[in-house]
Amino acid sequence: MPEYAEIKRAARERLGGSLAWAGFREYRLLERLLDADEEIEAMVLTRLRGGGMIGSQRLIVATPRRLLLVEKGLLSGRERVEEFAWSRLRAVSVDPPSRLTLQLDGQRREFTFAQPPRQLGVLADLARARIDPERASSVSTDELLDLARRQLGRLFGAGMDSHVLALAGALAPDEQPLALAFAGEPNGLLVATTRRLLFVPSSGLAGVGEVVSLEYAWLRRVELAEPLTVVVDAEGREVRWDGVVPEERALTLVEVASARLGRL
Repeated sequence: MPEYAEIKRAARERLGGSLAWAGFREYRLLERLLDADEEIEAMVLTRLRGGGMIGSQRLIVATPRRLLLVEKGLLSGRERVEEFAWSRLRAVSVDPPSRLTLQLDGQRREFTFAQPPRQLGVLADLARARIDPERASSVSTDELLDLARRQLGRLFGAGMDSHVLALAGALAPDEQPLALAFAGEPNGLLVATTRRLLFVPSSGLAGVGEVVSLEYAWLRRVELAEPLTVVVDAEGREVRWDGVVPEERALTLVEVASARLGRL
């Protein structure tokens, strides 16, 4: 089995310093549970929905063989362990910024306060690929987060992680994001992909609303109006986003979409 020090190191790499400290009680459990050659692929610190703030902490650990849900009570010291083979997983959904639902054979597990966002994305990616093997080659949440930071630069704050998590779940297996921009009104993330325009609206405190999809086959016109307004004619219905920045990304997004008008 992996040594305790190895598990702590893996936790620091995946959770970061402050979150890794919060899960220290569970590491001894993992030391007993993991096989010697069993790699930790993702680790998420979370809480069981409806379990209250005390005594409901869970550490979700994904390995190539299974999902482990472990908890060691803060006061009672009681140990709770659940193990699920990947073959039992039927669906996964992420409701940003921090809610996770796993649908298993005859069971449903709902979690809140799932952190950190990047590991939540890694876990969701792994689960989607197990459910649909075609998604194994899809763009990952990690890649999307890096792309957003490159294209949006200083405009990309921690609050935008939620939009990227939602985007990862909305992309089709063979779909690639090409251009990203930040819209001011309505507020959210605007994305041109290889097959459509996607808009991930902001909602509430660091949350997102339902993703809007506009297939290129539906669009008659995409243009950049002043000041920094993206205008789309979707089969006679005009859709507008104002304050789209950075300016060069807004222009690229319009160029990408315009070149694909009418395509399936």
